Amino acid sequence: MLAVAMTAAFCGCGSKSNTSSISKAVDKMLEESGNDLGLVTSYDTSSDSTSSNASSAAVSSAASSVASKADTVSSSEPQSAATTPKKDVSTTSSKSTSSKKKNSNLVPISKLYNPTGIQSTGRKNNSGSNWEMTLINPWNTLNKNYSIDVTLMDSRYGDGKYFDSRAVKYLNNMCKAASKDGANLYAISTYRTYDYQKMLYDNQVASVKASNPNMSDKEAKEEAATVVARPGTSEHNIGLAVDFNSVEESFKNTKEFRWLQKHCTEYGFIMRYAKSKQSYTGVIYEPWHYRFVGVENAKKIAASGLSMEEYIAQNS
Repeated sequence: MLAVAMTAAFCGCGSKSNTSSISKAVDKMLEESGNDLGLVTSYDTSSDSTSSNASSAAVSSAASSVASKADTVSSSEPQSAATTPKKDVSTTSSKSTSSKKKNSNLVPISKLYNPTGIQSTGRKNNSGSNWEMTLINPWNTLNKNYSIDVTLMDSRYGDGKYFDSRAVKYLNNMCKAASKDGANLYAISTYRTYDYQKMLYDNQVASVKASNPNMSDKEAKEEAATVVARPGTSEHNIGLAVDFNSVEESFKNTKEFRWLQKHCTEYGFIMRYAKSKQSYTGVIYEPWHYRFVGVENAKKIAASGLSMEEYIAQNS
């Protein structure tokens, strides 16, 4: 078990268009309560949340080269469904976008309207009674001193990869069960420190600027955020997210993906970023990204057909 504290300078994903600020009194309450879910809901059913063509876009391979070099996962060599993914000895990794092209019709995350009205800023930990449902997205951020206990997962399914100490057994058991059924799940990215996420994001900003010399710093940061999550807004920063096998959309065509779709809730996981829910999550379709929410919650969320954001908004 490893206790990790995030102490780097905090960088939020704030945008005036997202939602109104939480009052100081609420912020204080969230901090003092340890942010057990730490949610403030003001769900406005009169708002047309789907009007925001919401999702993150991917930039060209040139714009992602710096972030890719900072990572040890070679996603330039997509793993075949028929082969066992290559092992990665690093503890963290990023999503390469080398094969993705920029879609100018998609709105940068930092400019998206907060569709569910849920906002929680300055979360310091996820040690409350509902820790497994801690919500992290562009509008729900971590405190710069956020802390978490993480443990190495079984090296057969993710060499050198850390996961939340309370959930790692579920991840190991899921990978083991998949293996018995002939589906080879391998974690290429799990827990990422705040510092590492910041490095990836800063590298992406630099890459965008290098490719677009006339772009302002603000514009570069907004475009970079469509590819690499700003530090403190990635689920990987709370140790409850895992990316399997290949960060390519083609993963949806593999037996591993089909196995996950059928069995992941049995182990407390959901596919976090569905294509039809981009306007709620603020994240592009990621068939490889799974999130631990607990067995009971996973089954309820899956049965509801809702994104995690919608589910929490409707059940707060």
